Amino acid sequence: MKSLNTEILSPTETMFLKNDIALTDTLNRNENETIKSKNGFIVGFCLKGKRTFRLNNKLYHIMPNSMIICPSKVIVDSDLINTDLEWRFFIISSKVNDMLSALNASESWDVKQIVEQNPVWQLTEQCMRTFLLYYELIKIHLTELNTYHHKKERLRALLQAFIYDFHQTLLLLIPNIRYEPKQEHHLFPEFLRILSNTYPCKRKIYYYANLLNTTPKYLTYICKRQCGKTASDIINQHMIKDIVTLLHDTRKSIKEISNELDFPNLSFFGTYVKHHLKMSPTAYRNKLLQEAEQITEKNDVVIF
Repeated sequence: MKSLNTEILSPTETMFLKNDIALTDTLNRNENETIKSKNGFIVGFCLKGKRTFRLNNKLYHIMPNSMIICPSKVIVDSDLINTDLEWRFFIISSKVNDMLSALNASESWDVKQIVEQNPVWQLTEQCMRTFLLYYELIKIHLTELNTYHHKKERLRALLQAFIYDFHQTLLLLIPNIRYEPKQEHHLFPEFLRILSNTYPCKRKIYYYANLLNTTPKYLTYICKRQCGKTASDIINQHMIKDIVTLLHDTRKSIKEISNELDFPNLSFFGTYVKHHLKMSPTAYRNKLLQEAEQITEKNDVVIF
């Protein structure tokens, strides 16, 4: 299992449950740097304060009872962390994310897609109290119950209960999610798990089919049945997300990005990007920079 990316955490105010979950009131911030959850995702609950901010070049609004969900590889610009906003953060590992995805394969795919497009949600007072209670209960078990028997088992039970409540909250917030009570084929969630944990993303279907002991044709059939997309569509979607994330980082050249993502040469990388993003890597990076400047000029906001 991959461990949590602890560089984003403030050590003096963080409680860990080994490599599964971390709780913190604050995140580290370095000047002119961004935060990315590499091996899982971040869930933040806002207790007080209001702010308009930017995430992946889109504007969002935070206020009390807001929940923000930052999946793996989403860019979180760090300036908002040191404002007058009061937060409670859960930093959740890929293992816990797999537990969440396993609840229902096709349903979890829908949830993941919607959350990536809409990372900020407004909770009810009761729902907010529930998650803050989980925060305090897990914190107490981590810090004050060292002499209790079965401490590990109790913490795991709390974590599992948190996962079920978090999952149910997402279903209530997203009204059009379909629910299929039957057990889904194991290939689809396993394919998504391997794809999410593989970096750089492998572009060939047969790579994943070999790991899953199946054929590319059958894997594509399963993907099409579960989410309406082919295996190639899903792979390309993950690859483009990685490309866009790296193009945000102007410290890396286009050639460095091409090499990092294991493209055979710069020409092939340029052709791939142009096919999927309808412009060259350089043109798309310039577009991102222009959009960022326009948002900052028009709204005079802190960047998150």
